[in-house]
Amino acid sequence: MMKKSIKLTALAVSAVMAMGMLAGCGKKQEASGDVTKVTYWSGDSHAEAVVRELIDNYNQNQGKKDGIEIEYTLQGGDSITQNLELALQSGTAPDIFAGGSITSLADKGYIMPYDDIFGSDIDDLKKKYDGKLKNTQDLYKGKLYCVPVTVGNVQGLLYNKDMFKAAGIVDEKGEAKPPRTLAEMREDAKKLTDASKKQYGIIYPKKWDGWVGSDIAGPASTYSGGRGAYNPAEDDYDYSYVKDYAQLILDMRDDGSVYPGGDSIDNDTARALFAEGGIGMKYGYNFDVGVLNDQFPAKCDWGVAQLPIVDEEHDYKQNGGYGRSQFVNAASKVPTEKLRKAVEFFLSDEYLAGLYKGCVAAPADSSIMEGVTIDNPKKGWTEFMELTKDVSEVHWGPECDMAGLKSLKTLFLEDVWSGNMSLDDAIAQATANQKKGREAYVAAHPDYDTHQYADPNWKPQLKERAKNK
Repeated sequence: MMKKSIKLTALAVSAVMAMGMLAGCGKKQEASGDVTKVTYWSGDSHAEAVVRELIDNYNQNQGKKDGIEIEYTLQGGDSITQNLELALQSGTAPDIFAGGSITSLADKGYIMPYDDIFGSDIDDLKKKYDGKLKNTQDLYKGKLYCVPVTVGNVQGLLYNKDMFKAAGIVDEKGEAKPPRTLAEMREDAKKLTDASKKQYGIIYPKKWDGWVGSDIAGPASTYSGGRGAYNPAEDDYDYSYVKDYAQLILDMRDDGSVYPGGDSIDNDTARALFAEGGIGMKYGYNFDVGVLNDQFPAKCDWGVAQLPIVDEEHDYKQNGGYGRSQFVNAASKVPTEKLRKAVEFFLSDEYLAGLYKGCVAAPADSSIMEGVTIDNPKKGWTEFMELTKDVSEVHWGPECDMAGLKSLKTLFLEDVWSGNMSLDDAIAQATANQKKGREAYVAAHPDYDTHQYADPNWKPQLKERAKNK
């Protein structure tokens, strides 16, 4: 049986940035006395202060007993996957990291299965997460590479209360009133925009790799009922659910309500601009609480609202699900028993409770929050915790080989935005390409069960607040 100290219910810091300058795990790890160094990279700039404090406390106390010292390096940025890939190829990647595709990393031999780390205790670990483990998300080819440990990314609409009040967009009490529908959002964006004062209704970071997924597909999941392009009930793909949200962006652009120069703006820049004031709205996530409180302290009064909906009839839960734990570098030279100690720390109740108390992450196991008091929660944290009630577990779809095929993101950015293709044609093309990608993957992997995610009984889930109306 696993020892009690191995309580595997904690958070993986969700993003990673590789640094070629840092000596990685391809080299023998330095040790001070009986203490072995274990390198850890994260791109979660919003959580840096809290994570660093938790790691420093561990190193000074339990880490000495465990015989390891975790070396924490943070490097912010959006191109995490590409930089990590280069670091893994060159042998300069850390011993422990998060982010990336489990199938790709495992196929290339970059990550070590937890089976190799926990040995005979692996069955206890799997049992702890029984019912939550997903194939190609946690398990791959019978091996366990990570576990679901936190409530996944929860989206909300960040809005500048000062600008809303100045524009007269208020309720009967004179408080800033965020938009409830997409139609209201467009009208609000017009009222908030004053180019002469460099004030704009909304900002879109088009340079960010995840922009289309975050600002179109993500919010659109509320209209589809929590699913993405793959419809499990039909066992087929359909991107038509994004049309209303994508059209809204085009309309607001044509209205002049969108902050100009989006092609050169990444998400960090967009968040910094929102924090400075002058931006009325921006789609955000629960981790942006740390960004707007610590990384880029907001100079404006801001709030968090529900994602706007198309209409009241389709007030569904958004995609969410679980955040996954860290991967372990298969090329690490750190002894397995030392790696296990480091993983156990990141998967401990103590670590997760500390992250929750620091207002940077919420555990998937709600029992960990019991008895944890946050005396002075960071601005926006309470609102995002309320939105966790409206999250549905992501329904994953089958693998696709998109080589040579344009994705929705590419079609929208390269063809629709430029006016070379209509939105309807782009949606139809993205759907057709996704189906071709599925066929291509199956052709190359004839033993792959492409229907494993089908669920004829699946149906959209209304938000809890919608049910109670």
